[in-house]
Amino acid sequence: MPYRITALTDPESTASGHRLPLADADLDRIDRIVQQPHPGYRLIQWEGTVPPELARTFAASRRAMDDMPMDGTDYGTVVWDVDRVLSAADVIAERGELLHTVAVVDTADGSVVGFSELGPF
Repeated sequence: MPYRITALTDPESTASGHRLPLADADLDRIDRIVQQPHPGYRLIQWEGTVPPELARTFAASRRAMDDMPMDGTDYGTVVWDVDRVLSAADVIAERGELLHTVAVVDTADGSVVGFSELGPF
């Protein structure tokens, strides 16, 4: 499935406190980069709960984000395992909200090696 970036915004901050200085982004250039082949990787997307075949490596990729800069904010360490990943998606769905995930999968072993989520955080 081809991906097309149609809009980027520059909110004051996100829930995690990070600024996204994208208001002047060159959307055509970003779109060209996204459309280029990236041998060894593929993009996958889902809404709600992670597909079962990706759950283990998706949880591992979440754990890898534990050292992400948080602008001085410390929420403590969250242990991301498959049960917690599934539970978090269930809680969001029970509230009637949507969680959308785009992930990068390594085609050599089928593991999630990166992701972005859009949701009610």
